[in-house]
Amino acid sequence: MVRPGCREKTQAAGERWWVDSCAWPWAVLVLLMQVAAWPALERPGEAMRAFLLPSAFGLLAFMFWKTRRVLILPLIMAGLAVFVAMAAVCGLVRVSEAERWSVFLDGVLLLVPVFLALGLSSVSGARPRLGGRIDEALGWGAVVALVLVSLSGLGEAWLGVQLFPVVRPPAGPYLNRNVAAQALVLLLPLALVTGAKARRGAARWSALAACCLGLAFLIVTRSRGGWAAAACGAFVAGLVWLVTWRRDLSGLVRRAWPIAIVLAATGVLAAWIPVGGADPLPSVGRSLELVVQGGGSAQVRKAFWRNTLEIIKDETLLGVGAGRFAAVYPLYHARAVATPDFGLSRQPEHAHSDVLEFAAELGVPAALGLVLLFGGALWRSLRLALSDPEGEGAWALARIAGLVAVLAHGLVSFPLHSLASATLAYLLVGRAWEGASPLVRREGAAARRIGTLRSLLAACLCIVLGAASLPELQAQRALGSALAAYGAGRSVEAAALAERAAELSSYRHTDSLAAVVLYSSDKDASRSLSLLEPALAVNPHQLNLLLDTGARRLKAGQPGDAGVAFRHALEISPGLSRAWLGLAMSYDALGDRSRAADACRRAVELAKFPEARLFCEGNAYLRSFKP
Repeated sequence: MVRPGCREKTQAAGERWWVDSCAWPWAVLVLLMQVAAWPALERPGEAMRAFLLPSAFGLLAFMFWKTRRVLILPLIMAGLAVFVAMAAVCGLVRVSEAERWSVFLDGVLLLVPVFLALGLSSVSGARPRLGGRIDEALGWGAVVALVLVSLSGLGEAWLGVQLFPVVRPPAGPYLNRNVAAQALVLLLPLALVTGAKARRGAARWSALAACCLGLAFLIVTRSRGGWAAAACGAFVAGLVWLVTWRRDLSGLVRRAWPIAIVLAATGVLAAWIPVGGADPLPSVGRSLELVVQGGGSAQVRKAFWRNTLEIIKDETLLGVGAGRFAAVYPLYHARAVATPDFGLSRQPEHAHSDVLEFAAELGVPAALGLVLLFGGALWRSLRLALSDPEGEGAWALARIAGLVAVLAHGLVSFPLHSLASATLAYLLVGRAWEGASPLVRREGAAARRIGTLRSLLAACLCIVLGAASLPELQAQRALGSALAAYGAGRSVEAAALAERAAELSSYRHTDSLAAVVLYSSDKDASRSLSLLEPALAVNPHQLNLLLDTGARRLKAGQPGDAGVAFRHALEISPGLSRAWLGLAMSYDALGDRSRAADACRRAVELAKFPEARLFCEGNAYLRSFKP
């Protein structure tokens, strides 16, 4: 005999279990995405992005197939997302055959978080209770991520304690400070609201401590764009908060002043302590002076933006292809204004403006589609914050602060092209785009059985996609080990590891660096060309690859092909002395002494190394030339 109410309690317990089991994987996803920014690999987060984002498809499918409703607002979001996807696909027909696989992968990695947000919006809209638990899960994931990432960064910046080996020095003495700042402006408001809504004192103070660590680390990064972005987000969210609490301003002040004092004290302390290390960063005061003076990186960014506008003018509708900005920019680096310090050691990977970079890669219409996604999310969040200040409005405030910050930061940086910040931003967009108007509803045991079967298939999909991405993780490890071995003088080991990395990887960045490592480690022409030629095919305008490939073609007895590489390098950067010397050697091997003499004169005029004069004087090309 079943007691009255037991069946209802059992059903309620089952519902809670289902809601929790669907909500908390998102906390794990947020945590892993933030931790992936640690510099344990040569390119921080690249392999983890390749592993986690495809695996997230399984999580998306699991959530989506549990939903028995089709909602209006997510359908609008789906239309915008599909439009952006079509723009990414169109880029495949506009590139060479050698580049198509890299462009396809870049397009997939761009679109996975967009469709992840779409699935999240559909599920949370159909299950309002689940939506609230997902907000809570995202918040606690942000709290834990703040603690782990901030302790790592602060330990390296203040104490010199390096938790992970840095293979290639990033922008500061610890993990990449720009990438860290991009994520922090999103994590901080989530953690702050998590603490405010926590029911237990220990939980509230834990979240506040995480916020203090995150604020200190944000100041330590010396990211002026990050500071401005966080201030913009806090200002807008603060205005909305004041409007919603206008009837009880004294209560607002009473609740907020302890938190404000703690955070202010943390900010002052972090600004006072200098950042040491092998490459000390400027003080807070000096960083603010640079903003007023407009020097340093400001001039470089202006050049990026003006030249990127030239790319957009040439490829307005369809763009140059997903992920191809770094591959194409060398052709435009001096189109509108010369990029300061552009050359072998400085070739930009981003436009430092997400809107411009998306417009250049995907076309202007697709970039506007992404702006509409974020604009709609902000509008929905604003309406919820004003209509329900005591309930879900607090989470809406966190979304407003974070999304305003990421959009502001996107004007001068690339948060939507970075692993940690992009994924979290799209998840917040997905939560904001939830709806409550069902078009179709399926009921009954048959529907539940089908949902269970699909959930199992989704879990299998998650495992398969994650396993398929493991080779990239192994490739990144091999590449990092190759660079470390080369730095230690173990050339044979470095060459073998570089070949291993290129064999495992499918990404243009990994292939390019592996080819450069092999070129530097192994002087055998045929072995070097086995990596240099494919890498150059997918990065046809990369200066280092052009010079290295040309040098190995010369050694392999291919002076004609070598000359092609050197001439293309000079078309991009006419002041490359190495390219002029290589061109002189190519003409010399072809027997064209007149052109070899002209190239020698240019090489000696520009050269800062003795090899140019030794070759040219040894072959009597400088007899009538007086530098």
